[in-house]
Amino acid sequence: MLVARLRNKELMTVLQATKVQRDEASFIAKNDGIHYRTIDYSHISLLDILIPKEAFQYYSCEGEPSDTVFTIKSEELLKVLKRIDKEEIVEITVDGDITIKSLSVRKPLTYKTKSLSNEYEETKLPNITYAVKVNIQHNALKEALEDLSLLTNVVRIITNKEKVRFNAVNDRDTMTIEYEHNRQAMIYMLDSKAECSSLYKIQELLNMLKAVETKYVVLQYNDKTALRLQFLLPFKCEMHYYLAPRAED
Repeated sequence: MLVARLRNKELMTVLQATKVQRDEASFIAKNDGIHYRTIDYSHISLLDILIPKEAFQYYSCEGEPSDTVFTIKSEELLKVLKRIDKEEIVEITVDGDITIKSLSVRKPLTYKTKSLSNEYEETKLPNITYAVKVNIQHNALKEALEDLSLLTNVVRIITNKEKVRFNAVNDRDTMTIEYEHNRQAMIYMLDSKAECSSLYKIQELLNMLKAVETKYVVLQYNDKTALRLQFLLPFKCEMHYYLAPRAED
């Protein structure tokens, strides 16, 4: 059985992210917190989330079995949560059924639903050695990708110790957006490579950046390997998005 309390806006942030991956979101609550890890329908991205026990105002996961699995439709639950003030505390109870209760005096709303599944398949994380780490403003990255999407749906990211470049090319046009180290971005070369380059789909990155609002993100990748995008959220929540590289022409 799970009983957990957190701010409504924090729960909504998590569900907005899961909605990008799949219509249904399966969670497993353990002693250390609530976990989510799912590959998208096209098998090119993976979203890994941990809301640690310390993030909750109250957290209890007890009974037999000790782990509690529940599956919801993110969009349906978000419609309910939008009727509750974002700053209010909501309580999640999973004991067979799922109950979401607003602890607000003004609107003491209670929503009950059935779990769509009680099965949770553990997905392995990609085993990657990253050569580049870039700390960048969320809006700067989102706007750069929106600009580049005017030309194509593929971005080439090229990084050296001085700058990170985002390139888009089509049959006639080229667009480049550059961010310099220590000005618009913090760049860390994690091995001896002088430069790192890889292609990724723009729309997949944009979908996640639009779904999850935060001030900064951390971008990590290597030549022709999966990119990892970490969202530095304003509450205790570990959120990492992995995107497979686009094949070179």
